[in-house]
Amino acid sequence: MEIKITARHMELTEEMKGFIEEKLGRLERHLQEESPVSLVISEEKPGYIVEISLHDRGSDFLSKASRPELESATEEAVDKMNKQLRRHKDKLISSARTSPGKEIPLVSETGMEEEDL
Repeated sequence: MEIKITARHMELTEEMKGFIEEKLGRLERHLQEESPVSLVISEEKPGYIVEISLHDRGSDFLSKASRPELESATEEAVDKMNKQLRRHKDKLISSARTSPGKEIPLVSETGMEEEDL
């Protein structure tokens, strides 16, 4: 995952960058391909605004959160993005199951395909 972080009206420390990259790492399990992720942080009067955008599987995704603390705004934006990606992935899997021509091998938590069980 290629991450581009932009900070508006503020300086971004290495500690903040590490925190953001760690939180964005949770999104990788839902991405099919190497997707570029863009994160914009703005410091506004009431607090921080965090916007995350990415493109995966032919669709664009955007999440936005506003909170007084940078950490909570980042966590909320990542949670919203995670929810969108999970819903999109579930929709793709369910449509593939109902389509007679498509087959997607599903891997369970144990690492074995459902057919092997």
